[in-house]
Amino acid sequence: MAVNKSIKPSGMPHISLDERGRAWIDGTTMRVEQLVASVIGPDKFAPEQLLDLYPHSNLNMARIYAALAWYYDHQTEMDAEFERQAQAHEEALERQRCDPQHQAMMAKFAKRAAELGLDTSRRQ
Repeated sequence: MAVNKSIKPSGMPHISLDERGRAWIDGTTMRVEQLVASVIGPDKFAPEQLLDLYPHSNLNMARIYAALAWYYDHQTEMDAEFERQAQAHEEALERQRCDPQHQAMMAKFAKRAAELGLDTSRRQ
């Protein structure tokens, strides 16, 4: 984690809190939510796979399980934050799709793809 004088112990081994109350994994530059998203997200990595997924993170199994324990102790709040972030992402994508410059760019892309005979049916 970046040097931050306002990091304080969380009361749980391997987990510290920043000034905004976000949980960080001690000895790493990773927030608990980042690790948890790898486990509960669409890819659903097993905890043991995280060592290979983040080889330069300084993770170990004790830190991984501490982060997961933190999540399950704070699941309601963290799930609400994940949902808020997903909603904000969807809203940003919708604003982008409605932007006239974006629409013009996508029309040019579609025209050029058609000229090249490319299938763009999967693109949004």
